[in-house]
Amino acid sequence: MSCDLDVITKTHLMVNRSTTKEEHFECLLEIRQKSLNIICEGDSWFSYPRENFVLGPPANIIDHLELMAYYNLLRMASPGDEAVGMLTGTNKREIGRLLEKFGNKIDVFLFSGGGNDIVGAGDMDRFLLERRNGSTADGWINREVFDATIKKVENAYVNLIKLRDKYCRECTIITHTYCYPLPSNVGGAFLHGLFKTKAWIKPYMLEKGITDFDDQYAIIKRMIDDFAEMLKRHQSPRFIVLDIRDFAQSEDWLNEIHLTPMAFARVAKLFYDKIEVVRRV
Repeated sequence: MSCDLDVITKTHLMVNRSTTKEEHFECLLEIRQKSLNIICEGDSWFSYPRENFVLGPPANIIDHLELMAYYNLLRMASPGDEAVGMLTGTNKREIGRLLEKFGNKIDVFLFSGGGNDIVGAGDMDRFLLERRNGSTADGWINREVFDATIKKVENAYVNLIKLRDKYCRECTIITHTYCYPLPSNVGGAFLHGLFKTKAWIKPYMLEKGITDFDDQYAIIKRMIDDFAEMLKRHQSPRFIVLDIRDFAQSEDWLNEIHLTPMAFARVAKLFYDKIEVVRRV
């Protein structure tokens, strides 16, 4: 394809370094042929909105990453997306279509997924029993339901790996675990609090009668560990897992499940370091 965008649009692409439009991504590949080509798909850790939705400082991992180097970035992530949803059905076919189209021009595929398959309405409440089975925090978890969900998430990641192997074998997938969240009633807030969302973990624990913070933390920690260990079973030179479970301190949380912009910047630096290793290979 010959890049036939107008001068203003081309300049905008050069300045912003990323795009959500496929045709603009094609132009980036033509304009900056020496840059790494990266597709980003995922949830709010890759797409958390800025304070005023459009304006404001970087608010997620990819916002920060695109300021660290001149990568050609195609941004596909959306807040609330689940790994299973992104890698089944129509969405899976769309990822496959893009990987087939661009093939080995894609150097890195960044993926953030699995958190929304666990927390929030319709998920967290299903994973908790009405009464604890035994004396440990793990006894609150409905193992049959939770383990089945982790298996579905694993299948989603396997689907991504298979798509990569089929269409762009030289591409490196980089993904991440999640940090251990601190259960609280702090949901999302935008436009200086004009728009708010409910917290994702603690409200559902309270509904089940789980009121002790230590129990709440132990439960979500176990869930995050199970997810992380599943991911790490698939690690390879072309499937890199950033294990950031112990990364965040209490002051690093913006709300119950999202890091502050500064903490996301530090996670972005971890991605940057791995991407630069890919560049040198």
